[in-house]
Amino acid sequence: MRKDDGGASPIDPAPSISAFANLEVGNYWVYERGSFDSLNNYLGPGTLDSVVVVGQAVINGQPGFTLRTNPADPFPQDEQWIISGNKLLDGNGRVLFCTDPTNTTIWSEAADNGTTQVDWYLAPGTTPVAVGATSLSACTWVGRRTTSGGGELDDWYDQASLWVPGVGLVLTKEMPDMFPIAGQRRLLRYHVQ
Repeated sequence: MRKDDGGASPIDPAPSISAFANLEVGNYWVYERGSFDSLNNYLGPGTLDSVVVVGQAVINGQPGFTLRTNPADPFPQDEQWIISGNKLLDGNGRVLFCTDPTNTTIWSEAADNGTTQVDWYLAPGTTPVAVGATSLSACTWVGRRTTSGGGELDDWYDQASLWVPGVGLVLTKEMPDMFPIAGQRRLLRYHVQ
């Protein structure tokens, strides 16, 4: 059992989606939310955000898990996650992460009131990412944003989430509807069984 140690084993050649999701009741992750602008100027931390696996559930007829964000908040929110083959889905069927194949669009969604589209795919290779003083190798789930007509946009508008087997989600870059400031969640500590 690991508790707030920030460590993880190296990436296996083909880890299962379960190794990334770590969906076991009692597992938790604590993130720092921050933001940065299009020149990559860090605008500072905002708040802490925590996620706890609180139970099992049946979601659209499939076994899944309930995760609670900010459980100490007066208004915590529950999310539901499902493992389906090599995909991690939310309760609405949105693909949160997929372990293969690389460079192939797995999930597409409209954004910015339909003026852009985000195509999600697994980037090849791994990306180094720090969790505390530990450097880990993460798989990157990229959300490439284009205009709804297929026109290219600057890479800055892309979204990403970095996942480490044995740890879970370690870093996100979120783009709130073409706003010139990007949001970020960075893992501070975690506990997985």
